Amino acid sequence: MSKTNVFISYARGDKQWAEWLAERLVKHGFQIWTDATSVPIGESFIAELNRTIEKSDVVLALLSPHYFRSAWCQQETAAAAASKVPIIPVLVEPCEVQGFLRNYNWADLTSDRDTGLRAVIQAAEHLPVLPPV
Repeated sequence: MSKTNVFISYARGDKQWAEWLAERLVKHGFQIWTDATSVPIGESFIAELNRTIEKSDVVLALLSPHYFRSAWCQQETAAAAASKVPIIPVLVEPCEVQGFLRNYNWADLTSDRDTGLRAVIQAAEHLPVLPPV
């Protein structure tokens, strides 16, 4: 079985959450992509972002007030939705969930990190199989 490719979409104010989650997902065999570790120097950030989202098996959207103020984060989830890449919203700070993400059930790391992490792993391991485009 090949590794699941996970794109973590997060706002700068939530970088510690992205690192915490990435570290734990790698231990469970997931391949992680974040902007901080995966965009080569000199590479177009936007082009690499779009390529990576399209190649990802799932996008984790780390929801917080920072997330909904970030134009980049909104662009990342819109690109995932347009590419039909599954999105798993993950609440990392209490906030009003906005836009189309309101319609999703999300994992909650704010009340119990371990339970929330198990929910993320389970959701990522049981992604729907989509027909080839």
